[in-house]
Amino acid sequence: MRRSLATALLFTLACRVPASAQPATTGVLNPPRSPRNANYTITAQLNPATRTITGSEIVTWRNITAKAAIDLQFHLYWNAWKNPRSTFMRERALGSPGASNEDRQRRDDEWGRIDVTSIRIGGRDRTAFAHFIAPDDGNPDDETVTSLPLEAGVEPGGTLSIEIAWTA
Repeated sequence: MRRSLATALLFTLACRVPASAQPATTGVLNPPRSPRNANYTITAQLNPATRTITGSEIVTWRNITAKAAIDLQFHLYWNAWKNPRSTFMRERALGSPGASNEDRQRRDDEWGRIDVTSIRIGGRDRTAFAHFIAPDDGNPDDETVTSLPLEAGVEPGGTLSIEIAWTA
């Protein structure tokens, strides 16, 4: 009896001690879980009437690789829900019988998407040079990754400031 009481007391005290694996109250993880190679300043405005968000951002990007970067790739995650042809929606249809039929019956305004309207680097408009790629599966209908060739490579340790405008 005395041993189980001592065990219960020890367990109770152990549960009251904060776990050391928890991040500090600031939320900062030290060391960070990933390299800090990009900073984002984002401005966005919601239009409830049209159910759209219009935004712009400045991305300050640093090349943390050992090679010069010749292009930038942007992940446009919302385009996974653009139509039933995205890789995400195709895989969803394979895993969920009936989902494909539901998705084909959606109206155009029921899909999610993000459209990049402008990309500027160094004050120069580079929008026309961006193109979609499908690095994972070669799906020509997937628009979740866009690639932008750079006019000049960014050497290791070099930085770029990219101005992007978009509508979602």
